[in-house]
Formats: sequence, C-alpha cells, structure tokens
Amino acid sequence: GYLHHRNTGRPFVIAKFAASLDGRIASASGDARWVSGAEARRWVHTMRTRVDAILVGSGTVLADDPELTARPEGVIEPHQPLRIALDSRGRIPATARMLGPRSLVVTTGASPETWRTSLQETGAGVAILDARNGRVSLDALLDLLGERGVPTLLVEGGGEVLGAFFDERRVDRLYAVIAPIVIGARTAPSAVSGRGAEVMAAASRLRDTDVERLGDDILITGVPVWPGAPSG
Repeated sequence: GYLHHRNTGRPFVIAKFAASLDGRIASASGDARWVSGAEARRWVHTMRTRVDAILVGSGTVLADDPELTARPEGVIEPHQPLRIALDSRGRIPATARMLGPRSLVVTTGASPETWRTSLQETGAGVAILDARNGRVSLDALLDLLGERGVPTLLVEGGGEVLGAFFDERRVDRLYAVIAPIVIGARTAPSAVSGRGAEVMAAASRLRDTDVERLGDDILITGVPVWPGAPSG
C-alpha cells in the first residue's frame, strides 16, 4: 500500500465480500446475518486492523447500520481505520453507528446542506466531490484519499459500490469469502453489481490466487486482471 500510494498518489484498493455459493450477499428480504461463519468474521476484524480506511455505500449503512470498527479478539486497543461512507444524495441518518470522530461521509452537491450539517454535528467529516452519472466520482474519491495520506482502502460493499469499483477497474486486490450456502431468489442482492461484463471475454479474472479455509468457508484471494491490460 505504501509503495502504491507513493507511485500513484492514490490508495491501494482492496475489495472484500462474503457471498453464498450462488453469489448472494443477503436473502431476498435483505437479511445478511450471517452469510459467512464465525471464523470468517474474526478474520475480517483482523483484516480491518491492517488497513487505513474502510468504505461502504449508503445502502449498506441503511440496511445493516454497521459500526465499521476493528474488533479482533484478544486485542485491547486495535488500530482503527478511517470509516468512510459514500452517499451521493444524503440518505444516511445522523444516528448511524459508523458516524463520529474518525469517520468521513463523501457526497455530492446534490445532497442537502442541512443534512451535511447534521452529520458534522456527530463529529464526522463531510467531503463534497464531483459526481459521475449521479454518483460520487471514484477518481475524485481516490484522489482525495491519496491527498489525505490514506495508503490502503478496504471496500466492503455493498454490491453497487463494489460493482462501480470493478466497472472502473479500480480494484488492486480481491478477498472473496465463499460460504457453503445457497440462497437463490432472483431479487436477492449479489456481491458485485454495476454494469458488469456483457461477454465472458470482458470479465476480469484473478491471477496470483490463493485459497484457504476459514472454518466452513473458503477465502479466495487474488489480483484482478483487466481484459486488454498487461497481466504482469
């Protein structure tokens, strides 16, 4: 992350999701507790101590109200990354658990000024960036975080946010936890949404893959290779 930041001026982007065998991150009702098992969740909290910032979309905040803190077992005062939420239009309530000191909400000019003020009153920072297709520009976001000295960024979801990062080829490493469960349902949210690949030849594949067990779950790690880009 440090070398990537020095070379590009932007953070090293790590995408992470936990999904069922059929690629779902929740049931059709939105229930996501829990797709993965206890050991995988412990791994996530350890992973959070090793990054500088965690990012989710407003949909994840509204659905799960996560704290986005690192709570590894046996560690009294673990490193706490910057907690970031993307919210282009101003949907996150000021009561969200992720808000407070060491948190940042990134929005656009389409969000109400009164809403921004209510978030700042919790101690959270608010950044207004350019929009792209009605949403926060990822290039503007990564430039901002680079300027603020954030070497590593962990993108935890949801599917629309992860889809945007994949669509724009802004993922440097992927951690995918696959749980031995089949959810089904046409309307159940998928791990990665966005535009996606129209043909298989346009899909990103992983190189330098590693596979390990986390209890009953499988962790697959790799570096995305973008079609048409050098694989080295």
